[in-house]
This record gives sequence, structure tokens and C-alpha cells, in this order.
Amino acid sequence: MPTARQLLLLAAGLLACNRPPAAPPSAQVTRFAYVLDRGDASVSIFALDARGGGLVRRGHVRLPRPSAGLHLDRSGGVVLVNAQTPGRVAQCYATSYAVDAATGALDLVSDLPLAPSTSIGAECFATIHPTQDLLYAWDTSTHALNVLAFSPGTGALSPAAGSPGLLGLQGLPAFLPSGRFAVAPVAGGLGVFAVDGASGALSPVTGSPFGGGDRGAATVHPSGRFVYAVDPVAGGLWGYAVDPGTGALSAVAGAPFAATGAARSLQLDRSGRLAFAIDVESVRAWSVDPASGALTPLAGAPLALAGPVRSLTVDPAGRFAVAAVDATAELVMMAVGAGALVPPGPPTPLAGTVLGLDLEPAGERLLVRTSAGLELFDVQPATGTLTPAAALRTRRGQGDVAFGRGARPVTCSPGFAYVVNGGSSLTAWRVDAGTGVLSPAGAPFDLGAGAGAADLSVDPLGRRAVLAESAAGHFTTVVLDPLTGGRSTGGDAPVAVTAQPRSVALDPSGALAFGISDNAPAEGPLSVFALDPVTGAPSTPEGPYLAGSAASRVFLEPTGLFAYLPTGPSCTIGAFSVGPLGAPLDIAGSPWPFGGACLGLGELAAEGTGRFLLGAAGGTTSSLSVFSIDAGTGALTLVDNATLPLGPIALAADPLGKFAFVAGVSSGSGTIVAYKVDGAGQLTQVASVGAGAGASTLAMDPTGRFLLATETVAGRLHVYAVNRSSGALLAVAGSPFPAGGSPGPIAVTADCR
Repeated sequence: MPTARQLLLLAAGLLACNRPPAAPPSAQVTRFAYVLDRGDASVSIFALDARGGGLVRRGHVRLPRPSAGLHLDRSGGVVLVNAQTPGRVAQCYATSYAVDAATGALDLVSDLPLAPSTSIGAECFATIHPTQDLLYAWDTSTHALNVLAFSPGTGALSPAAGSPGLLGLQGLPAFLPSGRFAVAPVAGGLGVFAVDGASGALSPVTGSPFGGGDRGAATVHPSGRFVYAVDPVAGGLWGYAVDPGTGALSAVAGAPFAATGAARSLQLDRSGRLAFAIDVESVRAWSVDPASGALTPLAGAPLALAGPVRSLTVDPAGRFAVAAVDATAELVMMAVGAGALVPPGPPTPLAGTVLGLDLEPAGERLLVRTSAGLELFDVQPATGTLTPAAALRTRRGQGDVAFGRGARPVTCSPGFAYVVNGGSSLTAWRVDAGTGVLSPAGAPFDLGAGAGAADLSVDPLGRRAVLAESAAGHFTTVVLDPLTGGRSTGGDAPVAVTAQPRSVALDPSGALAFGISDNAPAEGPLSVFALDPVTGAPSTPEGPYLAGSAASRVFLEPTGLFAYLPTGPSCTIGAFSVGPLGAPLDIAGSPWPFGGACLGLGELAAEGTGRFLLGAAGGTTSSLSVFSIDAGTGALTLVDNATLPLGPIALAADPLGKFAFVAGVSSGSGTIVAYKVDGAGQLTQVASVGAGAGASTLAMDPTGRFLLATETVAGRLHVYAVNRSSGALLAVAGSPFPAGGSPGPIAVTADCR
């Protein structure tokens, strides 16, 4: 388990209007983004790299079951609340994870069932107390409110005394900043509840409910003096003053304020002087009187937009708001100045339909969830512009986002290069972040003289490696120390298979491995085995799968949703999608023919955005092909093919999606050729560089700064700096480096701390 933890809270379905305004700025900065993948029960982890300005993938964790929401609490653990699969009576759960504060990694701590729902399709929702370590979970069937305490040190969960309670809530409670009172919609208006300081239990205050009509979810003013809620039936936005002693509500003068019954997502800036809401195809904005709580429309509001507004986010400092327009798949940035909502400039187009907007707490970077993946923008509030910083494919059904924060920004650098030497040892090399120079990171790991390691895969966090040991007839896991590059204790174990292993790919979660062996075609070449989440020890393999396939290698694209298999002499690319437990599922159309002339296809590589798969094939005319990957199905479509000036031996794709590199032999000399890959997948040759007698394997560091190559015949390691503008390669000082053996398979990690 990590020694430095925060508590990240994952909870089911908290609505945006129930979220409190962002906390005041402090010395803390945003370091990691955790994205809930509702479609396949996982949480993806991304580092917000201060050095490169983009997103660096840090893998994902597989959840025990599908979830509906995710939250980060004030001290750091993770709590998750969710319902079971559709079509069954729902059972809510709370699940907590400890977060390694240095690396962002998640480790499971607790998984508790809560009071069961009574109807099919019921959903679970949750929120967190602002001053106590308490999680509140509510379901749409029984309306029961579960209260759980969690340890800020470990993340361990336990039910609070008297939980669950039946209070007739029609939505989640919203807490006042003091934590003494909570407000929630109930029959007859807004219910106000006193919070027990010991158990967290809620009890109605005298006079509750207030308002005497239908009310939606409550939004609490940052001062705790006022509460706002929309009447979803009659329309209008109601404001109430809160008695600080009793919690009783009284209507603010002038309420209800103009808004339709469809108004939603009411948000206030950090100071509480500005309020915004989506109202169908417009954005409403008000100034808030700090003494009375009364709302006055800003000049220029409501602001009509080009179609229904899907999502809205507000700058914590009140300088701007950003809206996502559904029909046009665009972002509109509205500035606030001199008491007016300033008409926006040109909209910012997006790659897909917007699912949600998440502005990090400093208001400097905007994360947009779309049907095409994640898009990151740098925000310039002075000019009212958004500058694209990154765009990545993600796993399915993106839900809530939580930002992990710390005392200093994350900087991602090359970490360690792991190289198999002579098939019998594994050597770790530290890659200098600035120069790319290699230095040994401890003594080599002895794999045994008869191991015959033919392939290697390392998880994104650098915590474990899996080797395909052909001569020994098994796959072996090695537990690594991501801080030193050395071998850690526990988990090292072989998994025997019935034929010689040839290739292995570790899922980005580090929990599943896929191995290819020389089984008879009738049996199928693929084995799947799970790795223990604590020790890394492998399970007994499942399979073999893919009967009839002649696959020689296995490659995973960056999200881990799809796997691709070159089939050598037949020159086709097979594929499967990864099922919930790792079992391969057929993809319609597989296998696909290679795009160019081909006598033998063995090398594939997926570039880091997840949009394209590249393949290199030898033949009378060698070629490099680019295929687009369908984000929903994993199916391939050929988009370009280029003739290679050499016989390809190794292939590497850029983690940032801009370049591809092919190694081979041309006129008797080893050569690496660089290609640009544009946004449509089109190839342009840009440069070539010598590589001694010829590189046998290539690997890029996950930050895209350096390309590493193993020269097996001469026993050397080459390192090249990559020009991020042109793709040109320049050997770093001291390259090539003596490998101390016959280097073969290589994998490179990133150090994001």
C-alpha cells in the first residue's frame, strides 16, 4: 500500500448543482485527473504534466462493478457508490481507494454493501460532508440515506450509527459550509436538517419543510447565508436566507427570480457574487447581493446560444463561464466585466458530443469529456480564448472527474528503460530527464539461464513487468519499485503454459496480461491471466483462446479496450475487444488485410492518442500502413500507406500521436526512418538516422522526448532526442551505450511526480 495517501472519494451520481463552489486558492496545484469510466467499470488516471502541458496516461483501475459517480474529499481517499447491472434490483455499494500522493496510483481499501433498493433500475447518488469524514449515499427507490464514516489516514469505511435513515428525501442533501445543517428537496418544499456532530445523522429542524411547493436540488451560497433552488413545475428561481442558529429558511426579497422550470445546473463563483444557470438554449447570469442574497440579472443575460446547452462551468474567480452547445458540438466562453455578460467570441469546435465540462480549481485548464474522448484546453481569461493542449481517446462512458491536488505541479519525465539481455536477465536503466543519457539503476535481475525471455511489457506506473519466457515455457511477473527502478519484494512468479510463449502485453491497469504462445492453431494462441492487485502474483491462465488464429504477437492500444494481433505470413491483422474479466470478444470485420505489399507482417504500434494503429511489413516492397481505430468497436479502416526505404524490423509510435519510427537495414546499414502522422493519419517521411548494425527493437518514452533502440548484434543501446516539431532524431551524448549483453525487448516508463 502507498505510504503517502490522499483520500479520493468516488460516489454515485452527484449532480453538478449539488457541488459546492470551488475552495479558495491555496498553495496547492492540480496534479492528477481521475475520470470515471461508467461504461466499463473503471477509473482512468491522467497526470496534468506541467512540463509538457498535456495529459500523460497513468493507466486505470478496474472497479468491482459499474459506478455512477466520483468525488475527491478534503483529505484524500476514495469512496465509490454504485448500483448493480441494469435489469436487476439495485444494490448500492461504497468502495474506497487509497491514493498514492506521489504517483497518483489507486489501491483498493474497502467495499461495503449498503441498504438494498427495492426496484429495478434504481440509482445511487452520494455526496460528502464538508467538515467531517462522512459519505452520504441516497437511492432513488427507497429514498434511504446511508451515512458512512471513512478514515482519512487509510480510507477504510464503516457505517455510521443509525444508518440508514428514512427522511423522505427527494434528492441529495446539500450541506452548509459549517457542516451544521443540510438542505434537500422533500415533499412540500425544501427540507432543512440538523447534522449530528458525532454520527452525522440528519434530523429535521423546526418548521421544515420550507417554501410550500416543488423545489429542485439546492445550491448553497459560499457564505452559508443563502440557499437557492428552482421550482421545476411553475418555474422561477427561489432564494432563501438561512437562520445561522436554527437553520430555518425565509424567502429572499424579490424571489422567485426569472427562470423557466427547465433551468438547471445553478452555479456560483467562489466569492458568491455571481450566479449562472443553464436555461434550455440560453445561459442566465445574475449578480448576488452579499447582504440580502437577492439576484439581479447581468446586462446581456440571458444569453441565447445556437442550441440546447449540455453543460456549464464557472470560473472560481468569476471571470468567465464556459458553456457546451449540444447541437453544434462547440464550446462558448463568456466573459464577465463591469456587471455584464460579455457576448462570446468565435466558438471552439470539439471532436464529439459533449458529455461534461470540468474546470480545474485554479481556473487555468478545462477538461472536456466528449463522445470522442478527453480534450484539454488552456484557459486565457484575459482574452476569452481556449487553447487546445491535448486530445486523447478514453475508455467508455466517461462520468465524473476529480482533480487530485498537491503542493507542487506534476512534471512527467522519462523514468526507466527495462531491457532484456540475452533472454536471461532484465536490466533497468535510468533515463536522464534532460539529456536522455542512460545510467544503470542497480544490478540486473537474473531470470535464469534457461529463461529465453522473448518479450516484455511494463504497466504505465512502472510497478510490474511481465515477460514471455520462451525457453522456460512460462510467463513471469516481476514486481518493480517505480521510484528506484529496482526489483521490489513479492509477486515474482511464473505461469506455465503448454507451448512456448512468444509475446505478452500488460493491460494499462496492470491487472491483466495477454500472452501469445506457439500453440497449435486448433487450440488458439492466446492466454489471459490476472495479476494480484497487491502482490502482483499471476493467476492460473484462462484459455487458450482464438482457435484457428496464427497470431504471432499481441498489442494493446492505449486505453486497453482493444487488442491487435499480426498474423505473419498471412499479412492480416486480427483483433478482439477486452471483456470485463479479460476474455477476448470478437470484433466484426476481423481480421483485416494489411494495406501494402506484404510477405510477412510482425510489427504493430498504436500511437498515444488511441486514434490510429500502425503496421510495418516486409516484402518485395516494404510498407508502413496507418489504420484508424473505431472508438466504439475497435474496427480498423486503412487511411494511408507509405513505401519504406528499408526492410522493417522494429516499429514505434509517438505517445503524443505526431510521429512514427521504423527501424531496419538499408544497403547493409542499420537505419531508423521517421514519419510525421497528421491529424487524418496521413504519413510524410521527414528524416532518417543511422543505427549501427541495425536496431532489433524500438521504444519511445511516454513523454515523447526520446526514442530508444536496442542493437542486439553489437550489444548496444541507442538513445535519440526527438525534435517535437519535425520528428528529426539526434543521438544524445554518449549514445550508443554498452548494454552489457545482447539487448532485446525494451520497455520505457514515465516518472510523473
